[in-house]
Amino acid sequence: MIEFGLAGARRNPLSDAESSEIRNSRIGIGLKTVSVFTVYLLFTLAVYEFLARFDFWMGLAMALAFTVVQASAILILMATLIMLRLVDRVRERRSAAAVPQIRSLMATQALGGNEIDALSKLLSEYPHPFEQVFSEIISTFRDDGQKRLGHAARRLGLTERWIKKAGCRNLRKRRRNIACLGAVGGPEVSRILLRALRDPSEVIRLEAALALVRAGSPRDIQEVCEFALKQNKLTRFVLTESLRPYAQPLCREVLRRYLQCGQPAQIVACLETIEAWRVALAVPEVRVLLRHVCPTVREHAFRVVPYLASAENLQNEILVGIADPEEDVRRVAIVVASRLKIAAALPLLEQALKASRGSIALTSAFSLAEMGRAGVDLLEQTVTSGNASMASALEALERFRVGRLEHANL
Repeated sequence: MIEFGLAGARRNPLSDAESSEIRNSRIGIGLKTVSVFTVYLLFTLAVYEFLARFDFWMGLAMALAFTVVQASAILILMATLIMLRLVDRVRERRSAAAVPQIRSLMATQALGGNEIDALSKLLSEYPHPFEQVFSEIISTFRDDGQKRLGHAARRLGLTERWIKKAGCRNLRKRRRNIACLGAVGGPEVSRILLRALRDPSEVIRLEAALALVRAGSPRDIQEVCEFALKQNKLTRFVLTESLRPYAQPLCREVLRRYLQCGQPAQIVACLETIEAWRVALAVPEVRVLLRHVCPTVREHAFRVVPYLASAENLQNEILVGIADPEEDVRRVAIVVASRLKIAAALPLLEQALKASRGSIALTSAFSLAEMGRAGVDLLEQTVTSGNASMASALEALERFRVGRLEHANL
């Protein structure tokens, strides 16, 4: 049995150095907390000693000391917040005036100009708005323009800043940093993006995965494919569209291995991915899955048959599927038989039409109509025979005759 995550085991995005950095950061936060508490306690004791000189009752002196310290702390915090707010307003006004110039210089740089010196000066004067504008601008360019801005980001030291801030707690800032790193690209940010695939936020995980696909590294793309197979349907659908150009190598290196894992959920995810790509692929493992014990696996295996390079070799399995005990599996097998124009399926489709009700009867009727003249003749016989399924047969015939026969949906 193939184990999952073999590629992930080969590459551990979280190195020993990074683990040590996280551990040191937590220790630093703990030491700062202890320091603040110690200063607070010492200040309270100092005020208590001062009040004790005036012959206050011990309990009253302690209460007054606590009140004085609390009031002082609140006043200091309020004064600090007011000052910071005033400073921020001044900075915002200055920054707003510089934003148009920053945008203009960045656009010139992306179009092939050399504005590194001017950009470096603006970065030193307005670091926060500069990073915001840069993150907005770099995502609007592609190919050469994005490469030029990425090169400028490295020379300006922005890449190092984004790497350091890639794990910040603020979701909005973390997403912006990951998006910027993805736009810059390069092997130095691949490790950060791979680590972001394990971020608690689904938005960050998706942003990092898309950035890795855009970078185009074969190993990273395989990592993203394995990551996508373990996500929910929405995330997997978004990534599937991005991974479509790499369908052939991914099928060979990743999907075929996962199809042999024996876990229905992972197998279904692989089959859904193949169906969404709608690319002719060589997947011999599907033949076995058409007889899988799990009905859901069988159903999705039949869904991908029309997209297989060897679909014509699966006629026997399709004929067996038409008589499957599960209705969903039977319905999909009927549709596949009509798409592949399997002549041997005509008697089985007629039998399914006459012996079934509801969706199976209607699907069988439309599938017979799609089989051509032989199928239409069987529908006409059903209508004239007065069988209970004549309504389904008549509807399929009417649409066939007016040229509005729609292909049966899987």
